[in-house]
Amino acid sequence: MQARPMDKSIIIAKLREHEPELKAAGIVRLSLFGSVARGDQTPLPGFEQNDYVKNGNFAEQSLADLVAEFGLVRASTLALFRSFNAEAWTRRGTASNNPITVRALAFIIAGHELHHRDILKERYFPAIPRA
Repeated sequence: MQARPMDKSIIIAKLREHEPELKAAGIVRLSLFGSVARGDQTPLPGFEQNDYVKNGNFAEQSLADLVAEFGLVRASTLALFRSFNAEAWTRRGTASNNPITVRALAFIIAGHELHHRDILKERYFPAIPRA
């Protein structure tokens, strides 16, 4: 059985339906990155990442849960990227009051992942005992 595609209004309705659970999980802001690729010109506001991290309760989650969440987010991001046609990659939007293309946002996301991998290697992997 194949799920029917959801448009933006259905997604927003579902998010509103689950708003109490999202807030309980510490999620206070969502942006639909794919909306820029699909031609939505609504500016994506910036946010203070340190506040986001401080309220994320990451220390209370197991390493296995964090790894699983990372895998799911990465897989969904890659699926989103695969859905874009050539025109979508060149569309422009506004993020943090700056004009930006979908392609540039994708490079930022990829660079951000590499940045966090380097942090893990430098700060945490040396402390893991090796057999």
